[in-house]
Amino acid sequence: SEKLAVICKAKKISVLAALPSFYLAAEEELIKWLNKLHLAGIAVIAEAWADIPIEMITRLFKKCGISNELDGTEDNLLYDLDKENYNSEDSLEIVNED
Repeated sequence: SEKLAVICKAKKISVLAALPSFYLAAEEELIKWLNKLHLAGIAVIAEAWADIPIEMITRLFKKCGISNELDGTEDNLLYDLDKENYNSEDSLEIVNED
C-alpha cells in the first residue's frame, strides 16, 4: 500500500506538470466568475430586504417572540393570537386593549 501511495503521488505530480498554463488560468477565471456570481446573489437578497418596510420587519420579529429590549419593556408587544388583526394588505397589526 505504501508503494501504491508513492506511485499515485508520482502520477499526480506528472499529470499536474503536464497541464497547460491556460488551463490553470481558466480555472482562476472560473473562480473569479463564481465569486462575482455569489456577490450578485447577496446583492439581490439585500435589495429584497430593503424593499420591506422596517415597521413590518419589527412586527414580524415580535410575532416570533424576538424583541430588541432585553429588560422586558417590550414583552407586552410580543405576539398574542387574541390581539391579531389583518388588514386588506395582509399585514399584521397589533391592537392595544387600553
